[in-house]
Amino acid sequence: MTQTFIVGPTPKSKTVQAVSTISGAASSSGLIKIATTAPHNLETGDCIQNAGVTGTVEANGLWTVTVVDGTHFTLNNSVFANAYVSDGTVAHVGYASVGLDVGNSLFYPPPNNLTAIVKLHSAPVNVTCRAILEDASDAGFTTGMAAFTTAFGGGVAPGNDLRRDFRYADVPDVRLASSGDYMRLKILWGKPVVGATFAFTSWLEY
Repeated sequence: MTQTFIVGPTPKSKTVQAVSTISGAASSSGLIKIATTAPHNLETGDCIQNAGVTGTVEANGLWTVTVVDGTHFTLNNSVFANAYVSDGTVAHVGYASVGLDVGNSLFYPPPNNLTAIVKLHSAPVNVTCRAILEDASDAGFTTGMAAFTTAFGGGVAPGNDLRRDFRYADVPDVRLASSGDYMRLKILWGKPVVGATFAFTSWLEY
């Protein structure tokens, strides 16, 4: 049995950040760059939910971010179109890993018995966490497709692991049969308390 890690082998720990107030939006090489009034404390790969932005309305919604500095970040795969007017908030709602290249000789053609595994090591009480394994033909995930989805119930104490296995299936569930594919793990949480921490790993077994 061989393992290739998507996230790990050390568990990734994510602490939910406070809601930030948006103070501006501008173009950064065509992407939308968000400015916040105070340090956002996000890291590259975090998933955020923007709401209430006027002017640059295309910035509203769910995005994965790339951090520029303590008060600025860009929205991955965004397109700046309208001048910023006012308002807006940023909520920290999840994390997306870097893409794992599954289009190399190790996976192409894909093994007959491939299992994608997501392991939640700890989560806050009474918070639901959702794990999504995404596959795309490009490293930027511009055309990402949700391949697996499962909901984790809250109340998982530190040290109590919860594991979900996803058996290999052919198109369209996994789409590992195309050279140049990438896979990443996205973890999303619903209405968590600021300061709550999630720890998780993910890997492929074959």
